Amino acid sequence: MVMNNQRTDKHITVWGAVPFGQRRIMHSINKDLKDLTRSLVVINIPNISRHEVLLIVTKGEHTGTFMHWITHEGTGEDCLAVCRVVMWRKGFLDEVTTMTLKLRAEDLASVAETKEERRLNHNVLRGEWNAVRQC
Repeated sequence: MVMNNQRTDKHITVWGAVPFGQRRIMHSINKDLKDLTRSLVVINIPNISRHEVLLIVTKGEHTGTFMHWITHEGTGEDCLAVCRVVMWRKGFLDEVTTMTLKLRAEDLASVAETKEERRLNHNVLRGEWNAVRQC
């Protein structure tokens, strides 16, 4: 969600970029890049009790790491998402690694995927989801 003097409460996709050596928060409107760095960008925190889309770590030592949710542990403020790290490439099937991370919801954000990417990756961890649900 972005809030500034031009937009209020709009849900849009943003990304980090480093044009001209400076880190910026960018957004594209009709193929025209807009710099949102001075705007307040609020990340929608995912529901980690059931979130089967691509996630990215936004805080801590694993910042920028892509993951898929497997399950969660704990309740309330002690709840942690249990996720499998993936190697993400736009437009391709995510490559699942052996690394598992347990993180708080506040340290994660959902990644916008195209319909084709969601279709490709929908079953990437289906076996692990099924195993967890049977326990």
